[in-house]
Order: sequence, then C-alpha cells, then structure tokens
Amino acid sequence: MTDGKALPALFAVLALGMISALAPGEAYALISNEYYCPNKASHQWCDGRASNTYGGIHSWDWNEVEYTGSGSVYVCERIWRPSTGQVLGGVPGCGWNWTGKYYGVVTCVCYEAEGMQTSGVPRTFTGFSIAY
Repeated sequence: MTDGKALPALFAVLALGMISALAPGEAYALISNEYYCPNKASHQWCDGRASNTYGGIHSWDWNEVEYTGSGSVYVCERIWRPSTGQVLGGVPGCGWNWTGKYYGVVTCVCYEAEGMQTSGVPRTFTGFSIAY
C-alpha cells in the first residue's frame, strides 16, 4: 500500500472502531403506561386496575401523577414492591397538582407504579410510568 492510501485506510479503521465502541451492545426497550384513576377516594393508592389501565409489575424507572381538575390538589406517586411492601427510594414523591420522580435504572421486574391524591374527597387523576 502506498503512503497516500495508508493514511485514509488507517482513519477508516479507527473510525469503525470508535463507532462500534460507542454503539450499545444490546437493545433496550422503552415501556410506558398511562394509568387513569377516576373518582379515587382521598389517601388511597391507585394503579389503574379499576379503569383497565394497569401497567403491571415492571422495572419502572420513572413515575408521575397529575391532577388537572379545578383547584389545587396534593398528589403523590410511588414505585413499590407488592411482595415486600418496600417503597423504592424510601418515600413517595408528592406535590401540588403534579409530581414526578426518576428512580434511576431499576433492574428488578417486581415493582408497581401508583398514584394518590389527598384532597379529602374523591378526585380523578392520571399517572404515567416508564421503564427504560
């Protein structure tokens, strides 16, 4: 190989090596679920089962809850393990009308995503959870 062809060939080999090193070794799926909690009593956790929007047991990395009705309502979200009662992260995330929390990369396919409102009367709200 002449010197004029060696340098471009070397750059091509290096570029392919860098691309293969940066490309992920395995494919990752994004699973998401929007759960709906119509007229849910105050201080009762909801996972969407009553409205057929239950996302199931999964490795949820993100969960959020939103109230879009009139006034302000304090809402909470949690990722919990039904078999042990463990709440991921120790405590639920809460806020006025919206709250969301990223839990990092959760590897155990053993958690449920839930939401709750604390207005004192039944309210309708939605939740959204993601497993990366």
